[in-house]
Amino acid sequence: MKKLLLSAFALFSFTFISTSFSQGMFEAKALGAGIQINTHVYGVSAKYNFTEKHNAELIIGSSFKDHYDSPVTITGKYLYNFLFQDSFKVYGFAQIGAWIGTKDYYYDDYYDDYYYDYYYDYDRNTAVAFGLGGGIEYALPGFEQLGLCAEVGYASISRSGIDNDSDPFIGIGAHYYFSF
Repeated sequence: MKKLLLSAFALFSFTFISTSFSQGMFEAKALGAGIQINTHVYGVSAKYNFTEKHNAELIIGSSFKDHYDSPVTITGKYLYNFLFQDSFKVYGFAQIGAWIGTKDYYYDDYYDDYYYDYYYDYDRNTAVAFGLGGGIEYALPGFEQLGLCAEVGYASISRSGIDNDSDPFIGIGAHYYFSF
């Protein structure tokens, strides 16, 4: 019974929020909350439209890469909308981020035809990531407050004690836009 009441309350709340506080993804001063996933990182995301052309995004999550054990990633993006039509917008972005995590370092060695794998350090590190890319965000007809996006880009990660890494990436995301 509790689950049924909780589900009914959640449905009522979502319906109330979607009709009272929702806003289209193209409008200035809209705040979007959702998820963002790419081939490097994933996490919860918040987007804010300063104007129709200038937007910002903050992503807090983790990494798919195996360079760190359980890293926390914090990424900030500046997005510029080049083109926006009735149901989609095309944008470019620049991003900067921090990866905070721990790393087990291993020393590999051959000695007298035997392979040794020595554990020698456990370290807490922070990496800095930079990236450029572009994407498209699409609003479903009749549900303009939900934006679905796809992105491509190139990122470089600079880590202390580990080789730097530069890779292209692809990603997807979904955001629901609210007004203040």
